[in-house]
Amino acid sequence: MKERLSAAVSWGDTGRRLNDIAERHEDSFVNLANRFDIGDWDWWESRNLAERGPLSSTFTVECCRLILFGDCLERGGSHLFIVEVHDLADILLAEARRRGVPVRWRGPGAVRRRAERAATQGIAFLRFARAALRRAARLRRLRVLRRRHPIDWDRLRACDVLFAAWSAPDDFPDRGPRDVAHYMGALPREARAAGITAGYVALPLDWIYDADEIHRNAVASAEAAMVADDAVTTGALWRVAADAVRLRAGPKPDMAIGGQPLGTVARMVLARERFDWRAVTARLMAEIGPFLARHGCRPGAVCHVYENQTWEKGLRAGLRRALPDTRVAGVHQSPFSKMYLNMLPSQAEVAKGRWPDVVFTHGARSRRQLTSTGAPENRVIDAGLFRQGSFILNRVPGTGTHRRLVVATGVDFQECCELVAKAAAAAGDDWELAVNFHPSTAPSFRDGIRRFLETRGLTGPRVTFVDHSVADLLKNGADAILYTDTNAAFEGVSTGARAINVERDSAFSFDKLPDGLSRRLYTAAEIRSALGEIADDGAWPGPSEVEAALADCFSAADAAKVVAALGRAEKNASPTFSQTDKVMER
Repeated sequence: MKERLSAAVSWGDTGRRLNDIAERHEDSFVNLANRFDIGDWDWWESRNLAERGPLSSTFTVECCRLILFGDCLERGGSHLFIVEVHDLADILLAEARRRGVPVRWRGPGAVRRRAERAATQGIAFLRFARAALRRAARLRRLRVLRRRHPIDWDRLRACDVLFAAWSAPDDFPDRGPRDVAHYMGALPREARAAGITAGYVALPLDWIYDADEIHRNAVASAEAAMVADDAVTTGALWRVAADAVRLRAGPKPDMAIGGQPLGTVARMVLARERFDWRAVTARLMAEIGPFLARHGCRPGAVCHVYENQTWEKGLRAGLRRALPDTRVAGVHQSPFSKMYLNMLPSQAEVAKGRWPDVVFTHGARSRRQLTSTGAPENRVIDAGLFRQGSFILNRVPGTGTHRRLVVATGVDFQECCELVAKAAAAAGDDWELAVNFHPSTAPSFRDGIRRFLETRGLTGPRVTFVDHSVADLLKNGADAILYTDTNAAFEGVSTGARAINVERDSAFSFDKLPDGLSRRLYTAAEIRSALGEIADDGAWPGPSEVEAALADCFSAADAAKVVAALGRAEKNASPTFSQTDKVMER
């Protein structure tokens, strides 16, 4: 549409404006709970909306769209607003009329829109019911498996620390300990080397692998381990599922951000997410704490990956109620964009005791990001990076001479289409373009990207699609890495490649690199201009600047800091925090 109407319409820089609005109102979005009447905090924290994550909920971006819509109306003039979803379109229409602005509707009538919303809700309910039935069947299969491989409670009770770790089918070796954990790296091995007795709560990576295979691997291992579903009864499953669809929180009557009323957006998103199974998954995590307590397992600490997502909040809630003397530690081992508002603790989370007792970051920068919104200084510890070999590669000489660009794609189809199309249009015939597919994307996803480029005449002999990792592509030499939202950008700048963050047309952009390390560009023309300066060392951050920025992001791993915060091998010791920090309000 933009191509067809390029001569008749002046297109706004919607994506950039959305980012600006979100950053301007960061505090309001982080402390979103202050704008809601919350009847049940467990219910509230299980919702995608309450997580505040722009990748898990549409709430933040839809609020910013309505604020931007209001800004455009205030400026006057003629505007064309193209909206993909009817519920948001209805809200924009009502807002224009509330302001007394003449507006014309081009689209289906009200009856059809209501019918489509009803159909959407019906389909969501059926998917919700199917997820419940599948989870119940999975629980039954685990119970059968446990008859042959019962939990070794004596070994679990002897553990000082339990790692609630994401697990794949081959993560637990047949013999010997599991030394590494997804997104925590070698932290379990380092903890054991320091004298801590460690065990596992295996959390299945069931959106990538088969959960039954993960369970079989975990229950038959030589580790002191249980799986998350061990704690879930069928009765708890149905109870939590039934409770999840009930509305237990809503926007306050005067809810507004930046002077713009947003209650309609909140109610819209709550309706969209009513039958989201992720909320049930989060609430079921709260069963783990009582399950451990019933079997006399009282570890000194439980460590989980920290991204402040709904499942973590459910896990913490259950642990706090059933095991109040157990310290809860978050392990943050991946950089995040400043637009990942879910990462930042809200005032209510800290005040109500619903945030971890301590969070271990991988560098000084991420520690500053967390404490910037009120995380207590003594509860955020820069313990360094335990994910050995991640994020930083050896420098590759010759930047500006390879005539080769690496495009690091993600898992969102529309995002990938924008990224690859802009990169190909900017590169033209002057650059070799190596497009890396994310390993979790399906063949149909990849074929769709190829077809998208073909229909726009952007394919050719200099555009190649590869399955090699971004790291392998960079090691062979690349002048620049083009990306939207990926950790591969850190690998890129560490090799000496220039970093170009390709911003989204009409959605949020998520650049994880620190300000100044990348160029954030919106159009193919802007990218083309930047490519013309690739060989100009003075136009980009120099090696010393890059090295200093990476050192600020990633500190050397320091297991002693972790051990000290966890109280070494002394169960329930609390050398850092007072018991008042552990009070949790429901």
